Amino acid sequence: MRVLLSFLLFIISFPVAASIVPVELAKRELASTLIVLAEVEEGNAYWDAAGRYIRTPYFLKVSAVLKGNIPDSQLVLVALGGTLSEEAMVVSHSMKLTSGDAGCFLLKSAPSSALPASSQMNQLTCCLPVAGPQGGLLLQDGSYHDPLWGADYSERELFRALGVQQAVKPDGSPYLPQNLEATPFSGQRTITSVRTVSNGRQVAGTIEGGDVLIISGSGFGANRGRVRFSNADDGGRTTLEPPQPTDYLSWSDSEIRVRIPFSAGSGTVSVFTSNGLPAGTTPLTIEWAVTSIYSDFSEFSSDTRQRIELVAINAGEGYRFRYTLDFLLNCDAVNAFQRGFARWKNAIAVNYDLDCVFANSIRGADGIPTIAFSDSLPMGILGQTASFFAGQATAACNQAQTFWYLSDVDMRFANRPGNLSWNFGPQNATFLNFDFESVVVHELGHAKGLAHIIDDGEIMHFSISNGQTLRDIDGSEIPAVAHKLGHSTQVNCINTPAPIRATSDRTLRNCGFCPTVSNSTQVTPQLPKVVSSGAGTYLVKLPKEIPTAEISLIQVNGKIVWKATRTDGASLPDMPAGIYLYQLVTKKQEAYWGRLLYGTD
Repeated sequence: MRVLLSFLLFIISFPVAASIVPVELAKRELASTLIVLAEVEEGNAYWDAAGRYIRTPYFLKVSAVLKGNIPDSQLVLVALGGTLSEEAMVVSHSMKLTSGDAGCFLLKSAPSSALPASSQMNQLTCCLPVAGPQGGLLLQDGSYHDPLWGADYSERELFRALGVQQAVKPDGSPYLPQNLEATPFSGQRTITSVRTVSNGRQVAGTIEGGDVLIISGSGFGANRGRVRFSNADDGGRTTLEPPQPTDYLSWSDSEIRVRIPFSAGSGTVSVFTSNGLPAGTTPLTIEWAVTSIYSDFSEFSSDTRQRIELVAINAGEGYRFRYTLDFLLNCDAVNAFQRGFARWKNAIAVNYDLDCVFANSIRGADGIPTIAFSDSLPMGILGQTASFFAGQATAACNQAQTFWYLSDVDMRFANRPGNLSWNFGPQNATFLNFDFESVVVHELGHAKGLAHIIDDGEIMHFSISNGQTLRDIDGSEIPAVAHKLGHSTQVNCINTPAPIRATSDRTLRNCGFCPTVSNSTQVTPQLPKVVSSGAGTYLVKLPKEIPTAEISLIQVNGKIVWKATRTDGASLPDMPAGIYLYQLVTKKQEAYWGRLLYGTD
């Protein structure tokens, strides 16, 4: 936590995990209805009742209840994201657990919309983590870790921090805090070197053989143990291991070959023998990371890492993003988003662009990339990207006859960033706000398939603070996206969709969003002019190059309140004062947009 003292006023700079505001433990405790100590067993992913999102159930084997009551010793923690046959979903800033994890979980009841339509799971106590990934304090090396606050607790300290007076076991008998200790490193086993097969880059999440990590040394044991990496999602304050055994390609007493998981970041690599003894540590620098999934779809005999391709989902070219109407009506946000989008296009030409049509809402996996504000993001989350993936199987594919691609991507931003405000720019942020454009640039990185890294000053670094402006795209994210394009623009092994079309166009499509329109001003020349002709009455005049158009006036809720076809303009009807959108569609189906402040000086 960084603190600025000026004129007797404390202004606290909160380190933000990518797009997450650290939420005080006391606030999370207050928001939770249930707090437990438990061990995790991962369940099978499912589509929720609304068919919008894939979710993964984590079955919690409870050892102690610190707050609330449970009917038995097993709970279900439901998290966004997961893989289900030939469909998958990865969500930035969501809770990710693996079987065998243990920790303290702060929970609240899960709504029925988060559960499957019909399942035995519905008979169990199902919960959501409070504040998303901040709802779990993982137990590692004898301590419970609260990474965004940089706090590590013994079990006794954790009880005090949560104000626990009396914990109980699931059977109701008293539970006393345990003295937990980390397994000490004996110093008898060593790692002599770490490199990749290619002796080149060290990157995470790829499937290329040259990127396989080779750990050399002695005392690793003949049987496979575990390799743990620094966790890029929390700056390396916890560790993680490859989520599937298939990432371990070989293991001997003197050499390990392992694929680096996409959530791994720069820091320390640790090796443990099959009986859990430490076998050495060594530093490792991860240059960049790309998102991957694990699936046994088609010809794979077990869950195996899959590469994600970019394809021509929209307009036969790439991906076209639509604003929801509520987002579109915040022109400061729209302009900040478009500046961030333009920064990406200026840095590296990718066939991502705007779609000059708005969406009423985010509908999940519908093939329409969508941008929205949201009041339903978990506490503390500023922005969240949901990436949807689809797999196809055909004998023409060489990855065990499968092909996975990005089928949709949606981005949601918090209406209000914690207890502060958004800085929509273009000026830099202050300590009293979070920079919206910086968060946009980061989330657009996720939308292109990038994962977190640990490198302060890089846009995909896990953290940014209030008052910090981090918008420039000039670091490791460029070779990471170039890697994605390198394999995504090649002829693929399926008929539809086609590969993402290579482009050299670095300009952002001008949809005419958010011109300034009021009683006293006019829109930019290429757009239809809206001129005041009296209080509460406007005249839409079509430019010469658009002699005929269908004109629609649209309320904030998406309802069309007036529509007509005119050749020379039209007087708008009397309506309540407020913000409206107008859309003009020509005979060539060209769309023009404007923002109208009706009856407002």
